[in-house]
Amino acid sequence: MSDLSGMAAHSDQGDFSVELRGNAELAELNEVADRMIQRLEAQGGFVDLHKSLRLGRPEIRVIPDREKAASLGLDAAQLAATVQAMIGGIDVATFKEAGKRYDIRVRLDQKDRLDPDAIAKLYARGRGGQVVELRNLVRLEQAAAPSEISRVDRQRSVTISGNLEGKPLGQAVAEARRIAREILPEEITLSLSGQAEQLAEGSREMGLAVGLAVLVIYMILAAQFESLVHPLTVMLALPFAMFGGLGGLWFMHQLGIPGMTLNLFSMIGIILLFGLVTKNSILLVDYANQLRASGMEKVEAMRTAAPIRMRPVLMTALSMVLGVAPAALGLGPGSETRAPMAVATGAGMLSSTLLTLVVVPVFYLVLDDAVDWLRARLRRPAELRPPARAPGTSGA
Repeated sequence: MSDLSGMAAHSDQGDFSVELRGNAELAELNEVADRMIQRLEAQGGFVDLHKSLRLGRPEIRVIPDREKAASLGLDAAQLAATVQAMIGGIDVATFKEAGKRYDIRVRLDQKDRLDPDAIAKLYARGRGGQVVELRNLVRLEQAAAPSEISRVDRQRSVTISGNLEGKPLGQAVAEARRIAREILPEEITLSLSGQAEQLAEGSREMGLAVGLAVLVIYMILAAQFESLVHPLTVMLALPFAMFGGLGGLWFMHQLGIPGMTLNLFSMIGIILLFGLVTKNSILLVDYANQLRASGMEKVEAMRTAAPIRMRPVLMTALSMVLGVAPAALGLGPGSETRAPMAVATGAGMLSSTLLTLVVVPVFYLVLDDAVDWLRARLRRPAELRPPARAPGTSGA
């Protein structure tokens, strides 16, 4: 259910794009690409699949007779320049008029360059000034070849691209990788491109962002509570928020609502949750610590703090959930991009609030008891150590 389709606008390659790379022959690359397309189409959900490599395009090859050309004072570069100038054309000057510039290109008229035999009728001038017809110096061959050969990292590449129909991009990439492991030879590898490459990069960056968010939250809470233990109690709300956010996206996805995947916007909503849900735990834990500082026992302090802090926790949580409800329901223009963020934020806030009011007080007491037990275990060896003997005394 992973998809970063919202990260960039659709490109010419479509929703799905991968590359087959290797130094294999073009015919082998073309065959492997055809097999890859057939397997992907058999999976379902892939439409309009096509490849960038096109074999069989007709071309005219001009093969020079180097020995004869050299005897007349011509080389292959001069012959190529003659054909390029007369058939392809060259820019010889620039014409300016009314503030605009126009390139002046010289070449034969269209009627004189449509026939391949027109190449043989061209003339080239040798070093001695003599003019030689190209039919005496070159041989023309008609053959089939690809229109272009793409290379990436010094390897030949073929791009397979298309669109997706009811299939998340993450699932499509996983299926393409599985098929590649089954059919690709060793000298050809599968690489991601287009939105699939953005998906992989975005997933790594989002993972780093989540890790940094958790670390910063812990550092701030540790400074606020002046403790390394109580931040763990507060941050217990984070997995509850993740559970609710991912569960809400999964539920909406099962209902057939498009875009309810783990994409860029839903990940932003989950990171936003990290700052919102810890607020509820902070209200509860901080007030319990204040009561304990005034002399109240920890169980009684938590029993007192939970009912008192329940009202502000519920008020802020419900206001947040109701605030994102219109976006989650897909109301207004551009809602297809805001809806995943709103669903992840609202569902995560709701689940975290309900579980925080029940689980955080219990975890607070259990963790505090564990810390007391550990401190007692660390003090016990020093208390049981025998007293040191006075100098000059001996045992009985």
